Amino acid sequence: ALLDQLRGHGFKAPLQIYRALDQLAELGFVHRLESLNAWTPCCEANHEAPPVFAICDDCGCVKEHFDEQLAQRISAMSKQTGFRPNHSIIEIHGKCDDCGSVSTS
Repeated sequence: ALLDQLRGHGFKAPLQIYRALDQLAELGFVHRLESLNAWTPCCEANHEAPPVFAICDDCGCVKEHFDEQLAQRISAMSKQTGFRPNHSIIEIHGKCDDCGSVSTS
């Protein structure tokens, strides 16, 4: 789908797209959603805390949140256990407000 849309712009292979996405991620413009094998745009530039993603399993909506206290707790836990993380990503799956309020009757 994405490759088909980008063929007119010179992209010929999936590897080119993945390289471009990796570069965009390094620059902080997109995030990789590990559980979905997907990418989402970054909603806030220059954030100090790692993002927390709320992902709706019904409609696919992704909301990006930042919590400095959570980041500090993760850092403290890492220090206490002697673990040196390369990166962290927190994904929470569930239902958004819109989908959660829909009646199934």
